Amino acid sequence: MQRIDIHLYGDSKPWYSGYIISRPIAGTTEDSFVFKGHGYYNLLSNVLIFKTYEKTDVGAIARDIAMMAEKNLGIVYNPVKIPDVGYSPEKLVFDGVTAKEALGTLSDFAIDHVYGVDEYRSLYFKPRNHSINEQARLTVGKHISSYNPSWDTDKIFNWARVKGGNIDKDGEQWLCVVEDKSSQSAYGLRQKVLSLPSAYSVNDAKRWGENQIAQYKDPVRSAKITGVRLEYPYPDGTFNVRHMGTDGKAQIRTLSGETQEYPITKIKYTISAKDGIKADMELGVPPFAVDKYLFGIERAAKDIEQAQSSAIKQLKL
Repeated sequence: MQRIDIHLYGDSKPWYSGYIISRPIAGTTEDSFVFKGHGYYNLLSNVLIFKTYEKTDVGAIARDIAMMAEKNLGIVYNPVKIPDVGYSPEKLVFDGVTAKEALGTLSDFAIDHVYGVDEYRSLYFKPRNHSINEQARLTVGKHISSYNPSWDTDKIFNWARVKGGNIDKDGEQWLCVVEDKSSQSAYGLRQKVLSLPSAYSVNDAKRWGENQIAQYKDPVRSAKITGVRLEYPYPDGTFNVRHMGTDGKAQIRTLSGETQEYPITKIKYTISAKDGIKADMELGVPPFAVDKYLFGIERAAKDIEQAQSSAIKQLKL
């Protein structure tokens, strides 16, 4: 649990902050010592939310969760980094969900918001920045070694029925149907069942479901970039450095002169005495990965568990 701040290129400000998860134990016969760590965002899985919010702005709910995180985890609460959203769900019930899962649900109600814990250990919940990150204007062959884009149609859906936590007079938990006609015309009808057991009103389920449709009504665009050159050489022999972050979008100019824009999803640094500092990037929504698949299964199981719990409570009444 030791805190680790990472300062690249001698920068006085930390680029990232995290904590040690595992470390070598005395007496090991291994000839290399491996330390493993993670950002403080990972700790949000250790706080459970048992609370009901009614007609409360999404930003206020996020601030409440941030205060819980500060009290229990030491993550810094800074209200400036969690503004009001302007939408207040009629009723949200978090019955034993983690703070990380609760923030994920809130980001869907807020529509196009991002959340996490920054390099100063402050939890943030803010609108997504759609402008180009000036540090991430990259040209293939000049600033990056390789560029591998992909468009995935497998995740498309354009009609969904949303199941919530409320039971109607017929004993059903279906709250609403959401769809996108233009996507249906382009790609055919792609149907899906969505579950949001924390929602109890039609309006809340509709807003959340429409945001899900908006994200997946078209092909999911992603790209992988390797060999990002971080140094800016100057004529006098000095250099500046790209301080890369995930805020905003990356703009990639291809060998043919076309440009593509993607949200910045992940930046991976590799640091060695031999090769110096290297950076790779993932842009857009990452394609299929086993860990994401397993996380989806786990979250679906928790949604079912919470939906059953909500149903049992209402049936008892």
